Amino acid sequence: MTSFEEPSLSTSSDKFTTSVVVEETERGVTRQGVATEPVTENLASKEAMTTSQEPPLSISELSDESTTSGGEETTHGSSTEPGKAKDTKQLHHWGNSSYEFINASKLTWEEAANACSVMMGEGAHLVFIENELEDKEVTRVVDIISERDQGWWIGLTDKDSEDVWKFFNVSASYTNWKGGQPDNNGGDENCVEIRKWSTGDVSWNDNTCDKPFYYICEKDYF
Repeated sequence: MTSFEEPSLSTSSDKFTTSVVVEETERGVTRQGVATEPVTENLASKEAMTTSQEPPLSISELSDESTTSGGEETTHGSSTEPGKAKDTKQLHHWGNSSYEFINASKLTWEEAANACSVMMGEGAHLVFIENELEDKEVTRVVDIISERDQGWWIGLTDKDSEDVWKFFNVSASYTNWKGGQPDNNGGDENCVEIRKWSTGDVSWNDNTCDKPFYYICEKDYF
């Protein structure tokens, strides 16, 4: 097994720093996660806090794009063959939560919701995106690890009452719908995916709950 560490990634605001490690095995390069620790940030509903730093996990695909780190431009080459599916999961820390971006298999919304508690333990759930800051961080990771036209289930649904969108029993105070969404196409789009579209942008879309997608789990630490 050969391991190597790639340069750090950072957002343009330099508020979050992501360490990336790529691990190479006999079966090819796999990715395990993105470990991100906030510098400082105060959130209304999720208080940013300093968490114990864990060894950075890995991420298998960085597109051939230039990113900035510490004011310097760094180019990261793709570590997997384009178009190949990656069976893995990404562990990501932000604020007082841990997130897992699961693309080992595609599940329905209900299956994904149940899988989160199995994979991350009691109290875990499909991600609740509570505000713009959290959405930007989740979007940033999805943009890095996702191919185009790929969706990820989040915890938002209007199953109980049409057009009343809730993260389970909590009404959504923030949304980031793609233009024209939600459209309830076919009359049964009651669950929400965060999707990287063919254009490369990342935003929310309502979809049929029994469609299989990758999914994002969250567990809060208080």
